[in-house]
Amino acid sequence: MTLASEEARRKPFIVSLGDPKHVGEDFLQDFTRDFDFEVLPATNRKETQDLLPRLIAKGRPIDGFIIRMGTIPYEPFDEDLLGALLPSCKIIASASAGYNEFDVDWMTRNNVW
Repeated sequence: MTLASEEARRKPFIVSLGDPKHVGEDFLQDFTRDFDFEVLPATNRKETQDLLPRLIAKGRPIDGFIIRMGTIPYEPFDEDLLGALLPSCKIIASASAGYNEFDVDWMTRNNVW
């Protein structure tokens, strides 16, 4: 198998910032059929800044990043916090209402949805 065909077969790697507490086990089982999934066990901004680059360095690039509710300890969601996700991450999803804590200009410049 060539590297290109192996790359085409791999599932997208999705990481959740903290444990997705309100997601049922059935949903996670279905989700992991289509995506490789891992939880980043950070509880605040500093831990995220330390753990995210380490996770990427030990594994593979992250394709999508999920931010659950309760985001105040992590804010703002900017290049300083999430820059390690680039260039592979193309989507950052948030369970919070609104997007005022996100640096939309930075995300747009880097083709992140």
